[in-house]
Amino acid sequence: HQSDYYTKVLNVASQTYRVAQRKSALYCASKAAVVQLTKVIARELAPSNWVVNCIAPGMIEGTLMSKMTNNQVLELRGWDKESAEEYAKSMIPMGRFTDLEEVVEAMVRIMELPDYINGSCIDMTGGI
Repeated sequence: HQSDYYTKVLNVASQTYRVAQRKSALYCASKAAVVQLTKVIARELAPSNWVVNCIAPGMIEGTLMSKMTNNQVLELRGWDKESAEEYAKSMIPMGRFTDLEEVVEAMVRIMELPDYINGSCIDMTGGI
């Protein structure tokens, strides 16, 4: 180790950095930018003992973003709320969404990973 002290940063992206969603081009592009920014910053600041990673969760149940996404599916397909939610869950191999508690737990654990894990994007998508 160069030093026992590292400054750690954890950026938050979204699975949309690699799984495009309709009607959200700007959101998808901005999340891809967060991932690339994470990689560039990690590379540039590693010599100064910075560790920079990001997490990319899938749909987080009960958030404003998940409600907006469900509403987009409703609008695009003309489905009811339950059908839209079931369709979204059917695309996730684990068959469920995540929640804020699970994402926070993952974030805490990522911050505890060895310092050599730097410039990484940890996908949290239930297998997508």
